Amino acid sequence: MEFTVMFKPTYLARLQACCNKFELADLLQIKVTFLTNVLYRIRPENQYKKFTIKKKSGGEREIFAPDEKLKDIQQRLSELLYICQEEIWAKNNIKQNVSHGFELEE
Repeated sequence: MEFTVMFKPTYLARLQACCNKFELADLLQIKVTFLTNVLYRIRPENQYKKFTIKKKSGGEREIFAPDEKLKDIQQRLSELLYICQEEIWAKNNIKQNVSHGFELEE
């Protein structure tokens, strides 16, 4: 009797094998039409809101914040890349003892 070993590909493997917007949308768990609209139909200058904040030292700082649609894609991609980073660390038996800002679970 012969058994076929079934395994679920890692997120890293799925990202590396990603070849088109359909696969990327699936990986990010969004509709391909949503991804297409944000990436190709909305002009980049319309995807950010510009505002200024005052600096403690005086003067102003310009902030360009992504709109909600772009921000959703950026957050999903960030989470995916974080998972891929953890997979790489686990595969290579790397124990992180350095902390960085903007890490999940910190």
